[in-house]
Amino acid sequence: MAELGRDFSVTPQMESHRSNQRPGSGSILGVQRGIRSWLSERLLWVDGLGGLLAGVLVLLAFRWLSALHGLPERWILVVAAVNLTYGGLATYLARRRHRPVRWIGALAGANVFWMVGCLGIVFWHRGSITMYGVAHLIAEGAYVGGLGAWEWRWRSRLASPRFSAIESAD
Repeated sequence: MAELGRDFSVTPQMESHRSNQRPGSGSILGVQRGIRSWLSERLLWVDGLGGLLAGVLVLLAFRWLSALHGLPERWILVVAAVNLTYGGLATYLARRRHRPVRWIGALAGANVFWMVGCLGIVFWHRGSITMYGVAHLIAEGAYVGGLGAWEWRWRSRLASPRFSAIESAD
């Protein structure tokens, strides 16, 4: 049994190979960091385009969604208007070269506020809303609440000037 310990010892060559690797590379943790980095660079685009797409789709199908969700048409139009508004703001910020931190903070706050608004609509219409309406508003609230939390967490990174390959060549 004592000989098994020697067979599995770390050699100097193995130790030098290990020290040349980046922290987290080749591991699940490294992949998670890569995904977070990719997402943090594109988060405003995800928020903006997602909000605009959702707003347009809800606006186009508001009568059908009203019947499906068991909500008055005016509430479906409110959902569409809010999605278009924060989607437009997020897209505007994503396109800007310099993004004020306070604007990103305001967008994050608006997303969290809308999450609470979605839950409020579900509660307010608890007597008439269908399971489809509940599922839609809970999912939308979770989506925008998560985006708001990430935007708040990464607000300084999102506010910094965008890096471009063209600029790095100069």
